[in-house]
Amino acid sequence: MNKTSQATWVFPAISVEQRLDWTDIFWGDALRQSQRRCSFLDPTVKVALHYLPEDLPTFQGSRPPHPQIPLNLWQQLVKRSQAHR
Repeated sequence: MNKTSQATWVFPAISVEQRLDWTDIFWGDALRQSQRRCSFLDPTVKVALHYLPEDLPTFQGSRPPHPQIPLNLWQQLVKRSQAHR
């Protein structure tokens, strides 16, 4: 994770793909590394967030960094990230 100033974190690239009625959001290199990626799903809004295990420390903050990431899904990821510290 890159720190650019005291309180500003640079997030990895986020790729968004629409597949049928699902939205897939790929964090960092998760799109290219399907063998290693992990996923969090929100079936109520049909959104899946895919990430790599080493990306867990980047999930922080109270608001999602992308408008298509549901708040409850983001909060679950932040909670998982904090458990791995």
